[in-house]
Amino acid sequence: LRRWQAVPAGTLEAKAQAKDLAKLRDELIVFRRMLNSEAARLAQKMGDQEALALLEIDKRPWVELSEDEQGQDPFKGSLLGPFKHATEGSSYYYDLEAREFVWIVEEGREVLTVEELRELVRTAGQQVIAVLGPGGGNADDVY
Repeated sequence: LRRWQAVPAGTLEAKAQAKDLAKLRDELIVFRRMLNSEAARLAQKMGDQEALALLEIDKRPWVELSEDEQGQDPFKGSLLGPFKHATEGSSYYYDLEAREFVWIVEEGREVLTVEELRELVRTAGQQVIAVLGPGGGNADDVY
């Protein structure tokens, strides 16, 4: 999600995706809070105060991550898109690492689409609910 939020602000591309990304961010925050709430409860029960500090939700944008943190991104090197050109009808993509839009996807280069991102968030939510079990957290508001 952080990668998609790094599409340059003020561009038509960022504006077009803003509503979808905001909804996905909200869902992800709900799932993260559900999981962190249970983890905090267990850490407190065990008297592990250091673990509580690790549960803080990292809301830093992409540009504030260190080079090492960016390098650990599982989608490192993946293009974002596709975006539709308004007049030509062709597709183009955003290369986050190079900070530029590109028209051609090189062979072997992955593309992270909004649809794939949506599925990743949905899967994460299902996994959180599976870990917490019935009645563990309140996911009814999300789905």
